[in-house]
This record gives sequence, structure tokens and C-alpha cells, in this order.
Amino acid sequence: MRSKFKWIFTLLLAFSMQFSFAQEKTVTGVVTDKIGPLPGANVVVKGTTNGVQTDFDGKYSIKAKSGDILEVSFTGYDKKTVTVGAANSYNVVLSEGVLLDEVVVLGFTSQKKENITTAVSVVGASELQKLSSVTSLDNMLQGKASGVQVVAASGRPGQAARVVIRGANSINGASSNPIYVVDGALMTSIEMNSINPADVESMTVLKDAAAAALYGSRAGNGVIIVTTKRAKNGKTQFDFNSSYGYSERVDDNFSVMNASQLLAYEDKLRAAGVNGIAVRTDEEKARLIRNGENWEKQIFRKGEIKSSQISMQSANETTNLYASFSSDSNTGLVNPWNGFERVTGRVKVDHKTKYNFSFGSNINMSYSKDDRPRESFNVLSPIYTAYGSSPLISKFQKNADGSLVLDDNGNPIYNTAGLPNNFSYFDIYENYFINTRQFRTFGNVYGKLDDLFVKGLSFKSDFSAIYGRNVNETFFTPGSSIGTAFGVPTGQKNDGGSDELDMRWVNSIDYVKSFGKHNLAVTLFTDYNTYNSYSYGLESQGFPNSFLQVQSVGSTKTDATTSRLDYMIYGYGGQANYDYDDKYFVSFSGRRDGNSRFGADQRFGFFPAASVGWKISSENFLKDSKIISFLKLYASHGTVGSVSGIGQNYSATSIGFPSYNNINGAAPAGTVNNPNLGWEDVKTTDIGLDFQLFNSRVSGKVEYFLANRTGFYFQDLLATEAGGYSQRINAGEFENKGLELQLNVELIRNNNFSWNVYGNTTFVKSKILDLNGEEEIFSGSTVQRVGGYLGEYFLVRYAGVNPANGEPLYYDIDGNVTNVYDGDDAVALSGKTPNPTYYGGFGTSFTYKGFDLSADFSFQGGNYIRNIAELVLTDPSSINTQNFRTDAVNFWTQPGQTNVLPSPVNADGTTRTYQNTDQFLQKGDFVRFRTLNFGYTFKKNILGDKIPLEKLRVYFQGQNLYTWTNFKGDPEVGFIGLEGAGLSGEAYRWAYPNAKLISFGLQITF
Repeated sequence: MRSKFKWIFTLLLAFSMQFSFAQEKTVTGVVTDKIGPLPGANVVVKGTTNGVQTDFDGKYSIKAKSGDILEVSFTGYDKKTVTVGAANSYNVVLSEGVLLDEVVVLGFTSQKKENITTAVSVVGASELQKLSSVTSLDNMLQGKASGVQVVAASGRPGQAARVVIRGANSINGASSNPIYVVDGALMTSIEMNSINPADVESMTVLKDAAAAALYGSRAGNGVIIVTTKRAKNGKTQFDFNSSYGYSERVDDNFSVMNASQLLAYEDKLRAAGVNGIAVRTDEEKARLIRNGENWEKQIFRKGEIKSSQISMQSANETTNLYASFSSDSNTGLVNPWNGFERVTGRVKVDHKTKYNFSFGSNINMSYSKDDRPRESFNVLSPIYTAYGSSPLISKFQKNADGSLVLDDNGNPIYNTAGLPNNFSYFDIYENYFINTRQFRTFGNVYGKLDDLFVKGLSFKSDFSAIYGRNVNETFFTPGSSIGTAFGVPTGQKNDGGSDELDMRWVNSIDYVKSFGKHNLAVTLFTDYNTYNSYSYGLESQGFPNSFLQVQSVGSTKTDATTSRLDYMIYGYGGQANYDYDDKYFVSFSGRRDGNSRFGADQRFGFFPAASVGWKISSENFLKDSKIISFLKLYASHGTVGSVSGIGQNYSATSIGFPSYNNINGAAPAGTVNNPNLGWEDVKTTDIGLDFQLFNSRVSGKVEYFLANRTGFYFQDLLATEAGGYSQRINAGEFENKGLELQLNVELIRNNNFSWNVYGNTTFVKSKILDLNGEEEIFSGSTVQRVGGYLGEYFLVRYAGVNPANGEPLYYDIDGNVTNVYDGDDAVALSGKTPNPTYYGGFGTSFTYKGFDLSADFSFQGGNYIRNIAELVLTDPSSINTQNFRTDAVNFWTQPGQTNVLPSPVNADGTTRTYQNTDQFLQKGDFVRFRTLNFGYTFKKNILGDKIPLEKLRVYFQGQNLYTWTNFKGDPEVGFIGLEGAGLSGEAYRWAYPNAKLISFGLQITF
């Protein structure tokens, strides 16, 4: 009887346990990373739509049954699963990694990262935050994404960068920059400077035509999608970040002479036979050395950088609100300029109603001002003044005893004698003012209907606009030496400015449907874009003093101009994405665009694309692999267009307005209409392999790409019989092809310590296939030639120094050595171009409990740079007018010497002038220590429970800390100064120096 009772009791217990396992209960817990709670993490019961997000403290509460599997995920972290058992609470710690379920915004559409079959790179907020917020947003991409080359156009504060995606894309110097899409608004690289980098959640680079095809005629240079931050679910949160630091010049890798060295150089030149150099007594030399000037210290300074940002976010199931304000300033490196200042504000609101309708808006405002020191090759340039002014000439006039000469008001008098053009740089900029101000507001408003008529069908209407107002002022003080030199002794005021309005309206229909193992997503859209700009210029002369700087005060109105630019683009298209069983993927897209700037017969174009993918790791033969976690093969082909470098009515006849016998008229002014002028076409092919190994501890990507660009813009000369006019046409062809590699390795990953290494590199070459029937087209010191690389240098070849007599030797056009320089002996230097053949970045990051440390490096190479600064600062013919580099003394003085500069004296006894040959063409390879970040995050209760701080982090940040290079200067060359001509990266001259930044900061969350 007792045994029977035990059997019955056991049976009842089993039934009760089975019932308890099947019963739904409330499961709670906290989701954290190695630092602290993760608000906004997703907790979902696998196989259901039952899911929640963690609150601000990382806490969650969800209904589940014993035996259910909870999937816990957060963007940028590896997903984890937890099986619900008898316990009611489960805490989860996530580790940073590659999240395949991460949704990537692609502009018109979005897609899971693991399902993308086109060439896309994503840079997240955590990477952007490693750089100072005074850095332009586009410059922050340097070394961060494969296939993307980023070079500072100039080191001037507030200056945009030059961004090139997968190789050079112009033979005529037109803009190479991609278009930027910021929350739906189309922006240029210049307009990107109005964005606070701390507001950015991610930047997605669309690199091939299949990824960018939905942007049609504007995607030829690539597309960068910028997605700004929105609030995460949970209680209201405030974030404050403030930093303070300084900037200084990056190392020049050369030095210029001081007074003692220049006097010794004079003696050596005189001994070598150079005439016209003053003979100085020992007493005079001692006085010059004692009073000698360090112009670098006078011009360059340590800049001050300040940055503060505060943001507020609040979100619940229906409303999402994010607001921010920031203030940034960078005084820059150059005296006496004020540098760059910017304030920004932003409000982003999204709201969902119970009727499947959602709407929202995103409003951004920015105000900035900067002054713009000249970057030219003359006395107006502070950069040339710093390097080229003689140290024998002091800043201020001095008496024989070294005391300052004072004017009637007791102020020191600037020295001018012996300086270039007898001008003092400081005197110039006390009497010559430049000021630029920009106000810009942009944003969007949208409405969206979900499950319209049928489940999975949605409609969205999105309107975005950008308004910009730019004001530029310059003023010459009356009676100033610089005003007199420019022919305006009574003073002159110039005002210029513009109003710009860019509006875009996109309407789209999306349909998502799954049936069995088949999944389909279709998007159809229309895209209307209109741009209008109005600019003006005013000029007056005759001002009574230096402080009344308005046009109405000028006694003579000397100029007034206005101009207007407007155009319209209308496009429509669609995309269809299909996959079977989450293994096999195919995508088709197309867009038809119309552009008012083109010829009447070519205003419309069609831009199709297709891609396929195979998720090999989902196949049965790899499902249980312990090595391969993820493996995807994909390929794409498509066509996009480019409108770089064209203006309004680019295809139309240019009209001049001459007068004859005092009667105004109109006549063609050089260019005649071409009704067939259209887009440049860019056809791309991409093949890639995406992989993750060893439980996603190793991840990477390999991509091969080929881009063929046809129909770029030529100025075609018409026959003399046709009037001698020219006509803009589409002609020519060149290709970019290359390979991209990307690798990320998690060496250590646990709750207390993590260590990652990562890197990417791109190999690319650009080859010219056709030049409208021409074999060669020359432009300054470069040449475009069929069969050659884009922008090859065209120079006379230097053959060294004749060790017997010190004469410079050259190769003539046939390769024979000669001592006669002849510009007609210039040849194309095969393979030597300003364009790098490889570039990329690498780095490492560590975390240990509350500590975090990261170091990033960028590199590029295979390019060549004309070192104009070295040519100028070693040329002995300028001995009485400038300073020199210290290595200028290494010239030939006696027979047998090699590896030296030529003798400073010609055979006829005159002073030698160094020639522009490949003697000064140097490899531009470099590796730059791009960023160093070190921080510590205190525990939440470090200041006690009464102070409601959720996070407190202190940090150090360094940028552009060191450069490894053999180039004699800074190898990160953008343009030849922003005022120079030539190809980007072609020459090192007098551009505003790049800066090394050091800052300390504090982040607080409450």
C-alpha cells in the first residue's frame, strides 16, 4: 500500500512539474556590457513576435514559458541566447562584436547586414567619437572604411576633406566627392560641416552601382548615408560631453635656417662664387644673430580647441524625442587669425499612432564663422611667410642696441625692408580683414502609413530642405601699405554672399511579404529635387577710417553684381529584393532621372543594377561547422551617373553682352549649344566574400571591383569655318579596378577584458582607355594619355650632378644625358601619379573593467608629390630675398662629390636657378598615428546614491600624433593650397598645416 502511494505521488509530481513548465510567467533581468547597463537592448522570445527593449538601467520584463529561448541583442554586440528554466530572473552580459542582424540604412531602403549583396561599408558612432568634434565629419572617415580614401584638403579649421571612393573619378579636376544623404536631405561636403559629429549614429558608404543605383544620376562618385541619433526606449536621459585641448603643427620632417645658419650659408655661397651677397663684419653678424627672428614662432602658435555638447533623449512605445546642442571652436595654428567657431542645435521627433500611422520631423540649425588666411605663394600667405622670410629681418624695427624703434604713439614699428615685396605680414593683417559667416538649417518631415489595404504594404511621404546663407567680407584699411599696393590707398570694402535653398520630396511605396521560404521586399518611389541659389557682390572705395566698414560709408561705389543658379532633377524608380530560405538572394533596381542642366535630347537617363548572393553558411554542409560561423558570396553589376563639375545650362550656348557704337547687344561668347550633352556613365562590377570564423571571433571581407567611366566632359574645339567656337561634349573612357580587404580579430573577449585588432586596405589603379580620339592631353605638370594611368606627371628627368664640375644633368627626350635643361625634353613618367595605389587603416582596442584604450592608424602609398616647397627653399638664386631649408647647404663644392645639390654657380658665373624636374618628385607613402584614446568609466554609484549620475567617464584624446614617411614635408596633401591649381595631391607648397590635437574630456550621463 505504501509503495502504491509513493508511485501515485511521483506521478502527480511529474504532472505538476510539466504543468509548471508550460505555464507562462514573468521573466526579468538586466542586460549589460563590460562597462554597465545597455538601455535599448532587444529581448525577444525566439520564434515569436513577443519582444521588449531594456529601459535606461538595462532592465527588462517579458512574458515567457519555461523552455522558451530568449534572444538578447544590441547594435554592435554579439547576440546571446538564454533558455528559460525554473528561475524567474536572468542577467545577460553582451560582448562587442559583429552583429549580423544589425539593420543597415541604405537610403531608400534598409536591410539586415547579413543579407546585403552589394558593396557597403558602415562606420558607427563609436568610431567617430574617437576623433575631436572640431574635425569635419567627412575627415573622420580616414582609415575607417575600405575603398574610401580621405585626405584633408587643407589643415585650416573648419575645412572639409577630399573623399574619393574606389579610385580617382575625374580627368579634368572636377569634384571627386560623393553625395551625402543626411536623414533624407542631400548635402555637399561643404554643407557637412554644419553637422555636429556627436549627433551621428552611423555613416554608410555605398560603393558600387548596385548599392547606389537608387540615387541614379548623382551617384557616380559614390553615396554616403548619414543617419543621426534617435532616442532609445527608457526613462529620459541627458548626456553631456565637454573637452578642452590644444593643437600644434604636425612635424614638417624638415627645418629652415636660423640667423646663424643663414649667415653661414651666405658665406658658403660667396665662397662658391655667388655674386651679389653682402659682405658682413663680425660685429654685424653678431648683431643680426642677436636680433634674429624665428618667423615660424611668430606665425605659428598652439591653437586652442574647445567643445561642449549636451543631448536629451526620451522614448516610449509611441513617441521618440532626441534634442541636442553643441558649441565648438578651434583658434587654429596661425597668428593673428581667430579660426573657426560653430554652434549647432537639433530636434528629432517620431510618433506612432494607433491607426498604423506614424510621422516625425528632424530640424537642424547651424551657425559658424571663420576667417580664412591666404594659402597662396606670396606675401599675403602666412605659411610662405613662416618658412620663407629671412631670419635676419626682425618682426619689428630695432636700434643698434637691440631696442625697439617706436612710433609717435609709443608702438613698435613693423620691419619691411628685406622682406618679400617690402611688406610686413603682420602689418598687412592689421589692415586687411577677412570674415566669413554661414547659417544653415536643414531637416525633414515625414508621414507613413503601415499595412495600407493589405498587411505589409506601406506608404511614406518625406519632404526635406536645406537653407543656407553665406556672407563674406573683406576690407582694406585706408592709408595702409597693403591697400596702396593693391591700388586702393583710400580703402576698399567687398561684400559677397548667397542664399541657397535645396528642396527634395520623396514618395515611396513598400511591400514586404513572406510565403513559405520565399521572402519578397519591393520599393517604388518618386524623387523630386529643386535647387535655387542667389548670390551678390558689392564693392566700394574711399573710407574715412578703419572701423566704419560698411558699403554706405564708401565714397565711390565701384562694383555690384548678382547671379542666379537653379535647376531641377526628377526621378522615379524601384527595387525588388528576393531571397529563398534566407540562403539565396537576388536584387534588381532601376531609376530614371531627368535633369534640367543637360541638353534637350539627353535630359533623361536610366540607371539599372542587379546583385545576387549566396549565404553558404546556411547550407547543411556548413551548419555545424566549428570554424565557419558565417560565409556569404555575392556579386553585383550596375550603372549610375555623374554630374560633377557642371553648372546651370552647361549644355547651352554662352552669351556675352558686347556693345557696338554705344548700343548693347548679345552674341555667342565662345561655347555653343550641344543638345546631346548628358551624364557621365559609371558601370561597376563587384564580387565579394563576407566571412566570420571561430564563433565570430574573426571576421572580414574581400571584394574585387571594376568601375568603367565613359562620357566625361570635354571642351571640343570646332572648326575655324564654324566660327572658332567650342562645344561641351561627352567623350572618353577610363577604368578603376582594385581589391579591398577588411579584417577584424577579437583576441580576447570576456566580461572584464577584451582586446581587438582590425584593419582594412584597398589596392586600386586608374587607367585611361580613350580621350576623344586624342593620344595625350596636357595640364601643367601632368598628362592624360591613352594606356597610361590617370594624371601621370610630365616632367624633365633629372640625372643627378656631374661630380667633376657640379653641373646638374638631365635626360633628353631620347634618354641621353645632357647638361642643358630644355622644357621640350619633358616626358610622361609612367606610373607616377598623385593618386595612391593603396590606402587604408588599422588599429587596436582594449578594455579592462572601467578602462578603455584604442589606437588607430591610417596609411596610403604608391603616389608621388611634387615638393615645390623644397624647390623654392633650396634654390640659391633667391639668396637675398628669403630663407632656406637647412639642407640647402648640401651643394657641390669640389670634384668627386655625389648625392649633393648642384653647384650654385653656372658656367658663366651667374647664380644658378633650380629647375622644375623630377628631382623634386618624391614618393608620398606614409603611415600616420591617427588617434589615441584612453578613458576610465567610474562605477555608477561612485558619487553616492544621492547624485543621480548614470555614467561618468574621463578621457584623453590625441589625433595626428606622429607620421612615418620619407617625404620631406607633410605627405597628407590635398590641394596646392586652396588657392592653387592642379590635381589634388599633386604638389606640396603653402597649404595651411595639418594639426596635431591633444584634448582632455569629461562625459556625464544622468
